[in-house]
Parts: sequence; structure tokens; C-alpha cells
Amino acid sequence: MAKEITETTGRGAHADSRRRGWVRREIARLDPEVDYERIVHLMAEWELNEFSMNLGYSVQFHHVPLPVPGTDVLVGTGKVIDRPQTRFFDSIEFATAFMLKGPSHPDVQRAIERLNSIHAGVAKKFPASFEKDDDWIYTFCFLIIQNDRMRDLVGAPRQSRNRQIALHHLWRDIAAQMRGPNGPFTNFPATYEDAEAFAVEFESRDWAPTPKGRIVSDAIIAQFNDKYFPRVLHPVGRAIVLAFVNERVRTRHGIPKVNPLLLGIVRRAFRLIFALQDRAPERKTPFSDDLVTPEFKERRAAARKQERTAKTPAHQNGGAK
Repeated sequence: MAKEITETTGRGAHADSRRRGWVRREIARLDPEVDYERIVHLMAEWELNEFSMNLGYSVQFHHVPLPVPGTDVLVGTGKVIDRPQTRFFDSIEFATAFMLKGPSHPDVQRAIERLNSIHAGVAKKFPASFEKDDDWIYTFCFLIIQNDRMRDLVGAPRQSRNRQIALHHLWRDIAAQMRGPNGPFTNFPATYEDAEAFAVEFESRDWAPTPKGRIVSDAIIAQFNDKYFPRVLHPVGRAIVLAFVNERVRTRHGIPKVNPLLLGIVRRAFRLIFALQDRAPERKTPFSDDLVTPEFKERRAAARKQERTAKTPAHQNGGAK
């Protein structure tokens, strides 16, 4: 799929001589009610990188399995624990295709059908993890508001209105093609504000503690740390992820608190990072180019091979350490 992504991302765009800030100006010029696929494409193509995708993935998978069955399926299938790097690469293959090509593209529609089939197969073994539409809708709502959530937690300004609307409409259209056990999802939040309100209400429900939430958290953070930090800096990597996980979610999963001083330093650093990003020049080459480089392919293949040949599944030893 990564190869296919590059075929429709405006290959010639990065060869143009553009002035700094052209992506921000173009997003501001476009009509998000009509051009939302184009807006999200610009955001993904010219502002994302693998690190930001991995951080977003790590934060997301602390929130979306908030109900107990959510962590049950992640631990039960074993992939998030036994093959964490493989699971990350598989997840961003779908996510980058959705954002770079958009929900109206035939390749994306085929990918969604493939994802529907995967979910249907897993649902046969873990039916409780897929039976409630609200759980699915919350996942999409979190994807819609995640950028602003992360900015809120570190005290950075929110995204522009055009970006908010575009993200809502893109994930709304993706959700419309997804199928749960009850068929297509109904009552999807009609606006960005509705999606945010739904997420807040969902998180405030009286959820039972998730016994396996700590296992999932440890595995997700270990994947992020192993990919980017030497062992001596793993506490920093953990603080980076948990800086963007709200306290209610951390409590539900039984996640120990981060050192307040370290947490404060991380949040202040990311407040500055977001401020710089809002003024920084665009990438020199599109993100889709990264996904087809020999280096990226080799890293992905090496991770798959290493995890496939590992002798002892981690989840048989109680989870990631």
C-alpha cells in the first residue's frame, strides 16, 4: 500500500519553488466543507513524520481501549505485546493511506474493506470488544480531536478551524465505510464540537478499572521507547507518551504516575515544539517519500522478521517489562 500512496500525492508539488508557509496559507484558503480531503492530505504530506505518527499512535492506544473489553482484545490477540513494532507499522500503513489519499479513493475503500474483514475475524473470538457502537465512535472521535487534545495538555494553541472541520469530515467518511457487528454506525457526531463533546462524555462514564490496561500501556510505551530511545532515557520516553494521556485514563488503566518534575519539563518542551511547528517551514520532501525509501522498508522488514522469530511470546510472561 505504501507504494500506491505515492501515486496520488501530487508528486510534482515538492519540486515547485514555494515560499515558506505555503501549506498553512493553502489550508486557510481552502473550503473545509468541500476540500477536506485535500486539507488533511496537506497536513499529512508536509507536516507529519514517523516520530509524530508513532507518538500519536502511542497516545491513541492508551485512550481507545478505555472499556475493559478494549484491553481484553489487545492483550488477547497478543500482537501489541508480542509484535509491537509490526503492529505499529501495520497501523500506520492504514492511517497514512487514509490521510494521504482520502476516503473517496478506491485504494482506501479497498483498505477499509480489508480492515472490516480483519475486525470481523477478531470479533468472532472477542465479541464483547466489538459489540457496542459507542466504543467505535469514540475511537473516531479521538482521532478527530487528538491534535487539539495534545495541544491542550501542554498549553499550546489549538489548530485552525479549517483543520478541525477537515479532520472531522475525513474520519466521518471513513467511519461511514466501517462496519461493526450491528452494521454501519449511526448517530455519528455531526460536527467537530459534537465529536469533542462525545469524547468528553464517553471518558467521564463510570468505567470499571481495566485490569489489563497496565499491560497494554507498558507494551505501547515499550514499543515507542525501543524505537527511539536508549534504555537510560526510557523514563523520558515514558513521560513523553504519558504527558498526552489524561489523568482519568491513566487512573482507569492503573498506570503509575510520572515524576511531576519530569512531566512538567516534557510538557513545557512540547508547548515550545508546537509553537515552533506552527511557524516552521514545510518538509523539503513529502512524507509519502519516506514510506517508500529502502531504509524504511528495511527497518519494517527487519522488525517483522525479528518479532516473528522471537521464541517466547511476551504475553505469556505477563506482558511487557
